Amino acid sequence: MSRVKRWLNLFRTRSLERDISDEIRFHLEERIRQNLAQNMPPDDARRVAHDRFGSIEGAKGGMRAARAIPRVELAAACTAVVLLVCGVGLNRWAARHRVYELNEAITAPVPILAPKPSYPEAARRAKIQGVVRLQCVILANGGCTDPTVLRSLDKVHGVDEEAVRTMRRWRFKPALLDREPVPVRIRVDMKFGLR
Repeated sequence: MSRVKRWLNLFRTRSLERDISDEIRFHLEERIRQNLAQNMPPDDARRVAHDRFGSIEGAKGGMRAARAIPRVELAAACTAVVLLVCGVGLNRWAARHRVYELNEAITAPVPILAPKPSYPEAARRAKIQGVVRLQCVILANGGCTDPTVLRSLDKVHGVDEEAVRTMRRWRFKPALLDREPVPVRIRVDMKFGLR
């Protein structure tokens, strides 16, 4: 029996059972016919045919095994399918959660809400001025997450903390890759200056 037919038998269990029963019935009837041709009485012809045939359930089991996929091959195929499905699922998950770096294929996000930071009073009194360089991820929904300080201006008087707090409130028109919103990592310089 060809491998293709064996695989197809996985999906036709009812008709396969019917085929097996029909085949056994055919063999028994053929033996009974042969016994009758040898002038056996009908009851003896049936009994002898059944005795010589043996266990019907055993024969069915053997016929099922002959028409089935070997267990090792079935296990290997199932494992391959699971790995494929999990791999595709993992790839989709990774693509959905991948954070892109800005490049020529990606349309940069555009700020639509960019509040100015509050100048901490202690930093104002200390006359701290300059730029805090931040990095954050702009999500596909335009929100800003994971702001971190790349270049500090002040760790003592609260300037860096205010820059991070302010950056979290920024909102963007998201970055686009093939017209689809994607998360991207950006860098922003936030200025603190005395007027």
